[in-house]
Amino acid sequence: MEKKEPIRYTVEREFLSKFTAEELLIRIIKSHLNNKAQNG
Repeated sequence: MEKKEPIRYTVEREFLSKFTAEELLIRIIKSHLNNKAQNG
């Protein structure tokens, strides 16, 4: 099981690297706007 952790970590790093900081900010802002709209 110890050998699987680094591989999983690398996969997550590669997945996150696909998103740019700008895209992440847009996703976060949209999620906040959606939450505010749902909460009223």
